[in-house]
Amino acid sequence: MTEQSLVHEAAVCGSMILDSGVITGVLTVLPDSGYFENRAAATVFDAIVALHRENRLIDLIVLRDYLAAKKQLAVVGGVDFLMRTAESTPSAVNAVYYAKKVKERYIARQLQALTSQTTGDDGTLAERMNILSRDLRELQGQLDADGENQSKTEQLQGVFDSEIAGRRKSLPMPWEGLHWYTRAFLPGTVTMLCGNVGASKSLMAMQLFAHYAESGVKTALYELEEDTPFHLRRALAQKTGLSALTYPEGVSELSCAVPGIMSDNADFLQKMGKVLFDAKNQQTHEQIGQWINDRAHCGCRLIGVDPITAAVSNGKPWIADNAFLQNVKGIAVRYGCSILFITHPTKSMMYPDVNQIAGSSAFSRFAQTIVWLESHDTKNSMIKSCCGSSQSEHTRTLHVLKARNSSGGGLRLAYHFDPASLCVSEIGIIVKKR
Repeated sequence: MTEQSLVHEAAVCGSMILDSGVITGVLTVLPDSGYFENRAAATVFDAIVALHRENRLIDLIVLRDYLAAKKQLAVVGGVDFLMRTAESTPSAVNAVYYAKKVKERYIARQLQALTSQTTGDDGTLAERMNILSRDLRELQGQLDADGENQSKTEQLQGVFDSEIAGRRKSLPMPWEGLHWYTRAFLPGTVTMLCGNVGASKSLMAMQLFAHYAESGVKTALYELEEDTPFHLRRALAQKTGLSALTYPEGVSELSCAVPGIMSDNADFLQKMGKVLFDAKNQQTHEQIGQWINDRAHCGCRLIGVDPITAAVSNGKPWIADNAFLQNVKGIAVRYGCSILFITHPTKSMMYPDVNQIAGSSAFSRFAQTIVWLESHDTKNSMIKSCCGSSQSEHTRTLHVLKARNSSGGGLRLAYHFDPASLCVSEIGIIVKKR
């Protein structure tokens, strides 16, 4: 079963769930589920058509109850499959186009099956192949025309529909200012978090993914340096506020308390264990791209790689990086997820700048959001927050170098790093000096 088949079949079902008005048009192309390759999608398609013919309003709850009554809910993958199917469909506007793509794949499969058979004396097999070939050419011509005729207005309307329905929205961060001024985690986007050695960017990423784990958001973080126990103990240190858990001497001093800490935080550790993945050996861009695709296919809303600079690039970097970023961005768009890359500056770094990020320019070009975490001695700056403006101390400055999804480009946000909890807290916007 090809990935294209999965995507288009899910898009057909998702469109029919989102807007029952497209069902009639879809049925003119796909009169039944026999064209489907994915049996779970075929079962959902049959259920939607049955409800439509009963003149019933269709939504996720009605569909769930119908499948449960038919004892088919578990067969299709449960409520999670239905929700992913609906949420992964950007708009129902192109439902007929998706249906034609499903039919195209069906005809191609039939042709492939026939070519492996032996032509009979009566020529019926050859005739059948000729008919299928003609149908495939006609359908491909229609698809080309559909693609050309899809106006920019229709595409924009599809985006608006998704946002109005709440299907396309930025994943909230634990730092309110950073969330609103970047809206970094919109579906289908790539974000870069850069920082010098010791800037706490990996700890900030861990804090972020722990927040989502406890909020019930499905995420995955690929740690390319160190193993899972190393990162899990860092997460536990942040959770408990005990940075001593990250080094042997500290654990020895807390030896009597460790069993209780582990017991009290067993649920948290189990959740983080599902989020964290480590690399057993050095990974290529192709391997990381495949891992990202696998996580996206499993329904992860946010997928991170730390640090992306640890990947092995095959061939010339400016070519390999470009191919890798195009692949990753395509995955994000296809599955409606967000990608976060933690990275380093170049060795010649003088000041936070998109041109100082390690790797080729493809990373800064393809990313919608780029933020740079700077570590420094305690500074006293004029900082604007929800409570007004005042002089405040901070030990970290987050530079918003690029914010294509919002208006925060060029802003600097003040943060404080707490050595006891290994967490960063947001203070506010650093007011520019006149």
